[in-house]
Amino acid sequence: MPSPQAHTLEEHRDYLYKIVRLKLFFLHKWLSEHPEEKFTDAIRNRVDIYRKTDANPGPMTPSVCYFDAPAWKTMEDEAEALYRRYQNDSDRAVFEDKAFEVFRPSIDARCERDYLDVSSLAAYQCGSLRYDTALQQDGKTVGFHISNAVAPHSIFSNPYYLPACFECLMRETEIKMGAERISSWTWLNSYPRWLAFFPKEWQDNLSEEKRNV
Repeated sequence: MPSPQAHTLEEHRDYLYKIVRLKLFFLHKWLSEHPEEKFTDAIRNRVDIYRKTDANPGPMTPSVCYFDAPAWKTMEDEAEALYRRYQNDSDRAVFEDKAFEVFRPSIDARCERDYLDVSSLAAYQCGSLRYDTALQQDGKTVGFHISNAVAPHSIFSNPYYLPACFECLMRETEIKMGAERISSWTWLNSYPRWLAFFPKEWQDNLSEEKRNV
């Protein structure tokens, strides 16, 4: 039996379709504006498609991404070939439509497994935010991670939702661990709607981007 959720399997599938389409649209836009960046680097580090496919054998938040495994590499190579074909096309929806068909069977293969498994969200103490249980080396900073506990809706749909999650996170980490700062390594740090939640100090302290090996 599925765990109690606020949406159906088909709504969850529709959410996955829409979010992957959005990521593909963004991928085309990003690469067209940053031609020096490799396609493989962008699809692995700029967008979150891998973990939504059946190429990801682990939970929705895997500790290891097997980007060299044939299950992923085949799709990645096909998507790159499509990008090369349509990279100069001003209508990004053409690449979005064709590349989505590359990933759709793998998304379908994983969809029900993710719908029935909400165990990964159990570790998120503050809605869609999860904080580490130990401070970083400076003894003042705690790292945090982002999920989507309100799927199929976006975490940005309700303007009050993320601020409430952050209030919970900052209150709990200060009380429980004496944390003075929070930090996160996320592609959202280049997304304006995400950055709008933070003071200027956050943007001033963004570090050089880290990449998966």
